[in-house]
This record gives sequence, C-alpha cells and structure tokens, in this order.
Amino acid sequence: MDLAYNVIPELAGNVFQGLQNLQFLSMAQNGLKILNANTFSGLTSLKELIIIEDFNLDISDAAFVGLNNLTDLKFLILNFTIDENRFHEQTLESDSSNPIYPSATCYPDKAISVLSNLQTIDLVGRNCKLGSGFQKLKRLENITFRYACNITQLSDFHFANIHSDRNISIYLRACPISTFAKTSFVMKSNLISLDLSNTKLSIQQILDSVQIFKNLRELSIDFLISIKTWYSLESVLASFVETKISYLNLDGNNLLMSSVTDTFKFPPNLESLSLRYSNYIDIEIFITALRMGPRNSLKRLTVTQTTHIKKKDNVRWQNMSRNFTPRQLHQELTEDNGVSKLEYLNVAGNSFGRFSPIDLLKGMNSLKVLDVSRSPMGMYLLTYTTSPLPNFLSLRELILDDCFLNFIQKGFFFPKNLKKLYLSGNDLKVFRSSTVKQCALTYLDLSYNSLPGLSNEMCTQLKRFQSEDSSFRINLLLNEFQFTCTNIQILHLLADHQHMFVDVDDLKFITASNVVLYYTEMIELLPRLTKNCAIKENFSYVLSLFFTHLLCLLVLAVFFHYRWKLRYLYFIGQRRLHIGGRLVNYNPQVDVFITYDEGEVRIRQIVRNIILPFLREKNISYILGEVDFPGGDMTSHISGAITGTRKTLVLLSEDLFLDHYREYEMNLAIMREFNVRGQVIVPVFVERVDLNTYPPEVETYLRNQLYRCLVYRNNQTFWTLLLHAIRNDK
Repeated sequence: MDLAYNVIPELAGNVFQGLQNLQFLSMAQNGLKILNANTFSGLTSLKELIIIEDFNLDISDAAFVGLNNLTDLKFLILNFTIDENRFHEQTLESDSSNPIYPSATCYPDKAISVLSNLQTIDLVGRNCKLGSGFQKLKRLENITFRYACNITQLSDFHFANIHSDRNISIYLRACPISTFAKTSFVMKSNLISLDLSNTKLSIQQILDSVQIFKNLRELSIDFLISIKTWYSLESVLASFVETKISYLNLDGNNLLMSSVTDTFKFPPNLESLSLRYSNYIDIEIFITALRMGPRNSLKRLTVTQTTHIKKKDNVRWQNMSRNFTPRQLHQELTEDNGVSKLEYLNVAGNSFGRFSPIDLLKGMNSLKVLDVSRSPMGMYLLTYTTSPLPNFLSLRELILDDCFLNFIQKGFFFPKNLKKLYLSGNDLKVFRSSTVKQCALTYLDLSYNSLPGLSNEMCTQLKRFQSEDSSFRINLLLNEFQFTCTNIQILHLLADHQHMFVDVDDLKFITASNVVLYYTEMIELLPRLTKNCAIKENFSYVLSLFFTHLLCLLVLAVFFHYRWKLRYLYFIGQRRLHIGGRLVNYNPQVDVFITYDEGEVRIRQIVRNIILPFLREKNISYILGEVDFPGGDMTSHISGAITGTRKTLVLLSEDLFLDHYREYEMNLAIMREFNVRGQVIVPVFVERVDLNTYPPEVETYLRNQLYRCLVYRNNQTFWTLLLHAIRNDK
C-alpha cells in the first residue's frame, strides 16, 4: 500500500486492523507528526515500511509493536533537531561523555527494539551513536545512512550496540566523515562490508588503519578526498595483503602505476577489483603485468575511463610505466598465470595502441563477461580477421557499446556460447545473421545504430533464439527501419512477436516518402503494405517468367539455326576423345568424298557412269556413301568420311537438301574448311538451282563462294577444272 505524499499528520492506534496480509506500506511525506502506540499492530505480515518526514516526529515506544515479520525499515526523519520531548518514556539515551555528541542519541532505538526480525534499516546520518535498543536486533544485516548525512566523525564504539548474530554491512556513502577512531567499528557481530565512498577521508587514513578492516570481505573507498596527493597502486594493494577482503572498490582515486615491483601483490582472497576513473593507470601495462604475475584469486576486474599519460605531465612520469620485451609479451602462459581465473573484465572508455587485443586477452581462458564499450578495442575485435574473440568459448556476455563500429568483418562470428550481446550506439548499417549463427542468445542490443532493417535470414535467427529461450529479447530502438517491402518479414515479426522486442511502442519506421511512423501506426498500415508487396512480387514473378521463356525461345531458335554446326562440333569432340589432337593435322588417306541427291536417277547415272570412271582413270581415291558406309549410325560414318578425306565433292541440285543427311554432310564440310583453313568443298552445279530454297547457312556459304563453283559440262574444260580443284588446296 502506497500512502505517500498525502496529508496524514497523525496515525491513531490500531488504525491498520484487518490488513493482516499487507506486506508493503509507504507513509512517506505525509506531514506526519505523531506515531501513537500500537499504530501498526494489525500489520502482522508487513515486511517493508517506509517513513520519511522533513520535520519532527513524536514516536511512542510502542509504535512498532506487532510488526513481528518486518524485515526492511526505511526510517528517515530529515532536518530534525534534538529535543528532550521528542520520544516517549526516555527513548533517547544520554551520552554526555563525548563532546561531539549532543546530550542524547538521535534515534528512537527503544521503539525500534521490538522489531526482532528486522534485517535492513535506513537512517538519516547524524552525529550520534546508535542507542542500546539496537542490541535486540539480532537479525540485523544492513545499516544504511542516507539523505543529507551529516556524520563528520565516528567516535569510539560508535556501533558498539550492534549485537546482531548475522554478518553486518554498513553503508556510510557520501557522509562528510573526516576522522574515525580505531574502535569505531567494534561490535559483537562480524562486520563484513563497509562503504566509505565519497567521504572526506583520505587513502592514507585508510592505509594507516588497515588493521581495523582485516576481517572485512567488502570495502568501498572510492572517490575519497585527495589534495594533489598521489598513491602507488602497487603499495595500496600490498597494504591489504593481510586482510580477508574479496571485494575492493578504489574508483576515482589518485592512483598511479610505478615500476617499483615487477608484480602486483594481491590480497589472497581478492576476487573483485574496481579502478574506474583512476588517474594515471596505464591499462595495457597493468593487464600485462597482472597476466605475467603469479596466479591469484581475481575474478572481476574493472579499469575504465583511465586518464592517459602525456609526456608533458610532470607527475612522476619516469615511474609510471614498465618496459616489456616482445619475448615477454608473447611468452607461452601456463594455467597458473595471473589472469587465468578472471571471469569479468571491464575496460570501457580506454584507449589502446601499444599492444594488440591478442596480447592483452591472452591467457584469459575463464573469461565470461567482456566490456570494451567506448574503446577502439571493440573495433579491432570485430573488424580484423586476426580477432581472437571467436576462440573465447567461455564468454557469455559481450558489451561493445559506442565503439564507432560501422561494419563487422565478413566471415566473423561470435563465440558459440555467447548469451548476451550489446552493440548499442554504433553506426552499423548491416547485421549479418552468420555472425550469430552459432550462438544461443538470450539478449541482443542493436539500438542506436543505422540499421535500415534486418534480413530474412536474421529474422529466422531471431525466431530460433525465441524458440530456444522464451525470455529472449532484442532492442532495436532508434534505428532507421524502412517501411518497405524489403523489410516485410521483420515488420511481421514485430507485429506477431511484440513481447520479443524492448520498448516496441517507441520504435520508429520511415516510409518511402520519408514519413515517420510509430509502432501503432505501422501495425495499422502493415496489411496494406503486405497487399502491395504481394502484387509487386506476383508482377515481378510473371515478368521474370515471361523473360525466362523468351530467353529459352531465343536459345532454341539459335540452336535450331546452328543445329548442324553444333552437331558437327559435338562429333568433332567425340572424335577428339578417340584420336586426340590429330584431327586438325590429320593426313587423310582418301582423296574425295562424294555427296549428291541419291534419290535423283539422272544424277545417280552421271555419278556412276561418268564421274566415277573419270576419277578411277586419274587414280583419285573416293568414298561413296551408298556403297562404302556400313550399317549403323549414319552420322558417325558421315563425320568420319568428311574428316577422313581431303576434299568433299558436292553435286548441287534443286532437291539435294531435302534429305537432312545431305544437309548434315554440307554443314560438316563447311565447318571442316574453318577447321583446316583451306578449301575442302568442291561445289558443282549439275542443274539450275534457286539458292533461296537452300538452308540459310548453305545459301550464305555458296553466295560467298560462287567464284569457286563449277557447272557440270561433259567437256574437256570442266574435267580439267575439276581435276585441278580436287588435287590442289588453293
């Protein structure tokens, strides 16, 4: 129940009767002035109570009676002054022995003492110690001082009344503490966590009192006051070697690197070290020195936004760096190196240039989380083929925000065990699905890029992530998604799987006319876009089908037109398989092959009775198809006859090429002329012929070779010219 920011100046006793199941109640900023006895007695299940007021509050010692299950109390009374009538029945405990305290403690400890199950309490920090009523809070675990804390000094036994049986954590962040006594934190229970961040203490004060913190597990001393004082990082870490600290926060302090020692001495139990905004920490040298040092317990390391050293700075410049030889950098590391246990590395906001990421990340075989945001290392890891990133099989989370990435190297892929990937604030225009094909992501952040959309393959990957883990989320805010047909699949994915996307209502889409649409508008217009895209797709399909068929027809027409030439090449190729390269330089054994219209009786008589006797008389060998061809495949016999004779004697008549074998013989002979680059055909007209009736390729050939053509006349001149044409190549 939230009753904050109302006007409720007083709460009567038993006012909450009947609300025994209520677990949360906020009474903040109501102008509350009085808490009577048994005010909260009916809230037997209450676990969290918030009371925040700016003015004095009169609290009965029995105000909290009945809150047996309360575990979390935020009791913050701001800007009050001590007054002897503040609490009933002498709630305040006097402490006149210490001059820094007023005459009484500041907290209603007797009223609080009835909260036996209280685990967490938030108080306004005041210069007064905790009263004896806190002794009864046996389960107290967390004490936090908030809101305008004005604690300036911690006196002896400041927390002596804390007798909890649990481990205690005390948070004094931003309190203006300038001094503390060595017995300030003496208490019955173990103090395991202490936050002194943003106080007015100095690093030197902490180091001088380090024995006080020897049993601590967690210590935060970030952003302590320093006035032109610098501290060696090695010496600070070495000061805690005798402690049990596992978490140490040194953010924002004046720390620098020195070359006093070769290796860092870490507290034996230190698992987490934070060095954010630390001046003069050379990140490359620090990690290299850590890696080359002995094995330690460090699992989490944060070194971000370090100030880079310039030679013009005169602050102990000579002692700020080490010189590592290439042999040291590239040495083979054993499993016991200084970074072998590292699981979390945050180097965001640093510049790199001295060493490559391969050198810096070497040996980190247990790394699970890597943050290189706002760093050029991110660009190196994703745009260079030598990137070591795919080899980090233990990596679960990778943060590459604001790394000025405008592309990812083609062929690059993220480690297959990666679960969370952050690429926000870059300038990516394309995100390939192949980069995450091997991954099983549960979160992907692509916000604040320049992506016009996602490919269909990437949409398929997103569906796979969703099917493998229903909690998968993707952030696509502030990209330049185009509301076009090319993005139709991702648009439908956004519409059908809204729960997959982060802040989907804030997504923007740009139409072809540069109109910006929000998600709800996109959903309304998506059916129309889908219909238009289907029409365009069908039109494109029909158009492509038409041109495909047209192309096929053109190919068939060309094939039909040159069918005999192609068949010639085919058979020539077959013969080459059998007789190799001898075809071109083949020395024919027969002088002439004779082709004519075998169905024309007159021409057959001319061949048998006149031409063949003349050839035998002149000792000219010949092949005659109807006599010399055996049975079987005629095309192979014709091919052999054309290529196995020196000349082809063609007796041209009107109906010669009505027989397709004669057309085939003529085409082969023409192609053989091209092959041997000489005159193969001896054309003889035995009757008047209309060349327009011949096949186009034969007609073209004869018209170009009319000067070679003979006309049959049974006289001496004809036989002399025929004999010359058969025996000579020119």
